[in-house]
Amino acid sequence: MTASSTSITALRGQDNLAAPHADVSDTVRAIPYRNIDNIAPAGSINSNAVDMAQWVRLQLGDGKYAGKQLISKRLVDEMHNAQTIIRRDGGMGGMNPSAHLMAYGLGWFLSDYEGRYVVQHGGNIDGMTALVAMLPEEHYGIVILTNMNGSNLPTALMLRLFDAQLKRPAKDWSAQMRSRIDSMRTVALAAQQRQGDQRVPNTKPSLPLSGYTGTYADSAYGTLKVTENNGTLNLEYGSNWRGPLEHYHFDTFRMKLSTPVLPPVPVNFRLNAAGKVDEVQLDLAGLVTFKKVPDRPARAAAAGTGSPPQ
Repeated sequence: MTASSTSITALRGQDNLAAPHADVSDTVRAIPYRNIDNIAPAGSINSNAVDMAQWVRLQLGDGKYAGKQLISKRLVDEMHNAQTIIRRDGGMGGMNPSAHLMAYGLGWFLSDYEGRYVVQHGGNIDGMTALVAMLPEEHYGIVILTNMNGSNLPTALMLRLFDAQLKRPAKDWSAQMRSRIDSMRTVALAAQQRQGDQRVPNTKPSLPLSGYTGTYADSAYGTLKVTENNGTLNLEYGSNWRGPLEHYHFDTFRMKLSTPVLPPVPVNFRLNAAGKVDEVQLDLAGLVTFKKVPDRPARAAAAGTGSPPQ
């Protein structure tokens, strides 16, 4: 797998790269690569279909590749063995409607499809969607890589290719997936509209903008800073959460992330009994409360009389 890497820095200077794309405000456009090495296990693998096919051969070969045992068969079996139960309802059920059981192994989603065992896993981040899937009993595997954020096409192609391998009648999985996604989008837009209806118009922040500035900390999530520049609050958190805050209502602001496919994030300042900002809340896949770090008192100037030393 000579073209594969696990860091975005390995792509510097290369010109044979797919450009990530996303649907931004109903317009598909190219978006930039981001450095996400700090969450590398969750999306920093860079590869191509030829390299990934070698990984599939290793999996289907019970850990053997090119005649050499690289991983023991026992460990491959353990990876493909159920470790966590997955409910069939919701989004997971829609990926494989005929599945009777679903589970998660060690880095693999597991289910059944028309009497065959399915081992698969997808990836989706920053303008790319990928899928690796296998029917081990058929010694059959596929790799699907796309440069579109949040695309369900790989799943539709997987099922279509499974049907071909199992000599089943062709089915328009793409149309079925499209109908399902359109329905989910309608529900999501309605939820966004309801959230917008909760906004109270014509409100103002309780404090001057300088009252919201400072350093905020959480024992697990680290620190963030809020500064004021030319009449605008700016938030800095990590390498990607950096930008201006726009007032939403009362003491709630919103921040537009550098990733254009994500909606603005609410930034909710909370005041204590003295009318001072005590903490700020962010939704980081669940509300996280950052406590304000007390400002350090300014050092008193040294007092003295007489002439300075000569």
